[in-house]
Amino acid sequence: MENICGLNVIDNYIYCIEKDEEKGQNNLIKMKTNGKKKEVLAQDVDASQVIAMEKWIYYFKNSNLYRVRTNGTDREKISDRKISYYQIDGSKIYYIYSIEGSQYIATMKLNGKKATRISKIDTGMQCQALYVKGNSIYYMVTGTEDNVDKEMYLYKMNKKGEKITKVCKIDSNVKEVNMQKDAIYYTTVNDYENFTIKTIKYNGTEKETIKKVKASDSLNIVKKWVITKTLNEDYDTVLQLISKDGKKEKNL
Repeated sequence: MENICGLNVIDNYIYCIEKDEEKGQNNLIKMKTNGKKKEVLAQDVDASQVIAMEKWIYYFKNSNLYRVRTNGTDREKISDRKISYYQIDGSKIYYIYSIEGSQYIATMKLNGKKATRISKIDTGMQCQALYVKGNSIYYMVTGTEDNVDKEMYLYKMNKKGEKITKVCKIDSNVKEVNMQKDAIYYTTVNDYENFTIKTIKYNGTEKETIKKVKASDSLNIVKKWVITKTLNEDYDTVLQLISKDGKKEKNL
């Protein structure tokens, strides 16, 4: 289980990207939460963001956004834009993409049609992630120049791209980000072998430390658990489940 990323759980199934060591490629797979009935939905995909819905699984292949039905049929490319991050809200996909050196936030239908640009990210900023919450789009940016500590800030705007407001500074040296309905989860790099998993509310309050770990190569949220790829006491790679309050933990 340590060779997986992009973990999603719907009903009794896990959807994720798994590394096929023999073929040297990543595959989009599904399996029961008990590890049984594993099947490949798409081969040779990117080890990147995955979003599982009731009928469709969205994933990247050759840096293009694709989708496939949960039974493995009807695979299709829905966008060839340089999308770095996306979120599904109702009948729309909100996403960050780059063109000619500039970044934009845009939206499109679930099948990739009716792509509409909402807002351009200010020059000197790099947008890392976004989340649609109510009538607002929250997005996280870092500076691209003279930013040794890689400070990350949270902004918000309405769905028309208007009323842009800086909410707060998130933290410095942020590596992984996972924006969920209840809060933003992220990791910070302390040094080569020390990472901290943290959380903060969308209004900039209740910043808390969940747990310090030896390493953190991914950050997935499934129900009450934060799941990360880390190292155990013997420095073996494990997939660790940590409760959102940091009080419980177990390895997959």
